[in-house]
Amino acid sequence: MTYEINTQDAISETLDGETIVINLKSGNYYSLNETGTLVWTYIVEKYSTESMAATLASHYGADTSTVEKAIADFIETLQKDSLIQETTQTNNSPIPSPTTEKKLFVAPKIEKYEDMQEMIMADPVHDVDEMGWPNLKK
Repeated sequence: MTYEINTQDAISETLDGETIVINLKSGNYYSLNETGTLVWTYIVEKYSTESMAATLASHYGADTSTVEKAIADFIETLQKDSLIQETTQTNNSPIPSPTTEKKLFVAPKIEKYEDMQEMIMADPVHDVDEMGWPNLKK
């Protein structure tokens, strides 16, 4: 199965090995761990989940079925929150080996934050008071 970023609803930025994703419709934002960042990068590049699992299992020396299950759970969460969607386009080129050092496999993890919804969803031109951004109209 292959997925792509739902560019209508999600934007992301990766800094120092951590990816932050913002859902523009819900106002939620997410933090991805190192393995989650790798999987997110593979989704951006439109690699299949099978290719992702094989690459990560080989890199970390982990059991392929364990990695497949971890990726499936991660993908399910991303889909549930409308951050990704299925695509028919697939990148069939080999996935480059991760540049991270080999260590024990840690499942991709996503942490969801809802504390900035009001600010993220605010229209900075129309939803502010006379003081301007970031002072929302009451």
